[in-house]
Amino acid sequence: MKSQSQRAAADGFMTMWSDSTTTIVGGSCEYANAANGGLGSPAASSPYIASEGYCAVDSTLYSSGGACGSCWRVSYDGSPATDPGVPGSMVVQVVDSGSAKTFDCHLTAFQRITGASTGVFPITYEPVDCDVGSGGPVATVLDGDNAWYTKVIFSNMVSAVVKADLFLGENAFTMSRVSGATWSASTAGKRDAASFSVTLDTGDIIAFRCFDSWPVPTGSSCTGVRRRGVFWKPLRDLDPLGRFVPVDGGSDRACRGATPADNSAAYYRVVGSIRSLEQCQSQCRQTEGCQGVEYSRGRCEVWTRPEGIQASIALSGGSEKGSQEKAPNC
Repeated sequence: MKSQSQRAAADGFMTMWSDSTTTIVGGSCEYANAANGGLGSPAASSPYIASEGYCAVDSTLYSSGGACGSCWRVSYDGSPATDPGVPGSMVVQVVDSGSAKTFDCHLTAFQRITGASTGVFPITYEPVDCDVGSGGPVATVLDGDNAWYTKVIFSNMVSAVVKADLFLGENAFTMSRVSGATWSASTAGKRDAASFSVTLDTGDIIAFRCFDSWPVPTGSSCTGVRRRGVFWKPLRDLDPLGRFVPVDGGSDRACRGATPADNSAAYYRVVGSIRSLEQCQSQCRQTEGCQGVEYSRGRCEVWTRPEGIQASIALSGGSEKGSQEKAPNC
């Protein structure tokens, strides 16, 4: 499945799925998994579920679960359809597969888009960020009480999940998609504090600092924090292993604030006589609130901008690329 930024508006068709308030409970994305409480599950906290603004999609768009949790603006322009309708538009969320047409939407959404209660309607659709419920992103354990294996569902995100990692103390486990929106990991019997890092197809990273001990019972859940940008990984919120992540590739980049032109001296502290990138990273570890470092030829910038390093610029002969140790390098 292409990332959201790679997808443009497309043409398709829409049908009406159901008028039942519980039709999502059997959805293949598993947000309202019956075994975990159905509509009362922590994974069912999305505002699109509460407002019945959700749909099933065809196998191409579903992409083996890759579309679960993604949102789309679906529009009808009044073109001829099988039934009378009126133009309309609505943002909907993907919660299920198996549609014979591009979208098969709950009656509430279908009526909002077409003004009709049944029929096949030509539509256009384009990816958009989802609205997130007041509780924020949620990680819910669907298979718990097991130190060797777990299954987790991530929900109420701004877009679909493309990567997930589980951290147990200093041990990292790459998770694999099981089906729908669920991810699993074999955890080798480890027992420690647990956290997750989830990457979305927008490049956003969701950091979950979850449980003081592991394993936890089935149904346990925790909330996460959205961090804008693939390169922003705050020290204490995201990576329990304390690893650094290169900004925009790392080599020959200079750190910036909100935009490439945002370079206030208030964002960082300069440390001189630093002989290596590793020494510069060590300065970051020792600095409260450090968000990352820029290192070049003995000059080390320790960035403490509260919003993090959100941009960078090319700088020939500039900073070194780091790969394995804490927050962003530029």
